[in-house]
Amino acid sequence: MKKKKLYLFLAIEAIIIALIVVITRNSYDNTASLVSFPFGLIGDGLRRLSLRGGALNVLSIVIYSVICISPIAGLFMYSKEVKAFPEKLALCFLSPVLFYCLYEIINPTYLGLKLLADKPASAPIMSLTIDSFVLLYLILRLVRILRSSDKEGLYRYLRIFMAVLAFVAVAALVITVVKDFIFKLPEAGSRLDVTALILKTVLDAAVLLLTLLIALRVIKLTDVLQDDCAGLAPVSKKLCTLCCVSLIFSTLSSVVMNGFNALFISRLNNMNVTLSIPVYEIIFSLITLLLTRLLIENKDLREENELII
Repeated sequence: MKKKKLYLFLAIEAIIIALIVVITRNSYDNTASLVSFPFGLIGDGLRRLSLRGGALNVLSIVIYSVICISPIAGLFMYSKEVKAFPEKLALCFLSPVLFYCLYEIINPTYLGLKLLADKPASAPIMSLTIDSFVLLYLILRLVRILRSSDKEGLYRYLRIFMAVLAFVAVAALVITVVKDFIFKLPEAGSRLDVTALILKTVLDAAVLLLTLLIALRVIKLTDVLQDDCAGLAPVSKKLCTLCCVSLIFSTLSSVVMNGFNALFISRLNNMNVTLSIPVYEIIFSLITLLLTRLLIENKDLREENELII
């Protein structure tokens, strides 16, 4: 049942991300709009409410104030926790950062920040600033929780981390297909450029799909580990095989694309569509493979020791 819910959430997320990509296509800068998610869209929505005036303007001010004050309200959650001081400090800084950065997103001409071609850069810059503070708070909280968690807690947080990674992989997969392929396909000039774009999209999508499958397999592995290692061997071996396939395919995809570039470099009009190396996917697959192999070896060693005793 949990798996069905996860798959349902991933499907809903894919639809939402696709809609966001389509909606932000005609914005001042498509890349900046995606980078500024979600606070860029929040600020844009508040700005639209404010411009309508009247009660909607008051509503936008109320929503803006509630969002900015919420980190201060979160301080009351840790009022009795002495060890949570770093998290309290992060929340203290987050509230004024929200006040300033959200205001700049709502009023992009306040600082007059510019990118190329006179496009306002406030939304992505300010949104990433908020994201960095939110990430800092989450990391501080996660470190404190993991240091005091038992085995069951560690399994739970590992599942959560893999679920988040699965959501990221789905988002990247949708963006690759919709933004980097469907939107760019009409702009491709020659047939060779179209071929390069199709080849890159297929390879990138396959690499992301393998990363998604590995994350889902790790979630299944944690479920098996919680059941006293029953059925651990087949699940871990399948995960090892999947990691090996991901490593080989990810590296091979880079070889294919670089070879394609080298072979047709004089005839390609847009090299940006073909330059990419899946470094993070390779590192993730390699680490997962090593940890899974260590798990299998430890299990085999433990069984051998039990036989000797």
